[in-house]
Amino acid sequence: QVQRVEATFSEANFVPIEGRPQPRPEDGVRITRGRIRVAVVPPVDLTTARADLRRVPFMLALAMDQTRRFQSVDSGQVNEVLRAVALGKSLDVTAWLVPVLIERRGVVYLDVTFISAVTGAALFSRRQALSKSEGAGDQRFPWEPRPED
Repeated sequence: QVQRVEATFSEANFVPIEGRPQPRPEDGVRITRGRIRVAVVPPVDLTTARADLRRVPFMLALAMDQTRRFQSVDSGQVNEVLRAVALGKSLDVTAWLVPVLIERRGVVYLDVTFISAVTGAALFSRRQALSKSEGAGDQRFPWEPRPED
């Protein structure tokens, strides 16, 4: 049970749970039932591929929502707020998820950075190489993207 939160430390009362290990110095803490409110920014394409990235924010938001640890803001709202930042509109989010498509030595990567909306600091970043779907079959529905997307 957290009693006090300061800039460099927190004070808490430990409530043991039978069968669980005791806490150790440097252990982290999280709010077990709280969901972190995150806004997924529209992706930036720094490649020459000019891929259709319209679905990326929705796919990232869905993946985060499915963890039940995060609550993502509607991507349409994020677009509107980004246009109206000068007006002081706020999404009341804890973090921003910033996807960027980059190309290094002929390989295209999706680089996603998790940025604190409180401090503006990049907390962590992950990069995943994207591969072409050479053997993708025919589309099943007309709204599905082409296999090369």
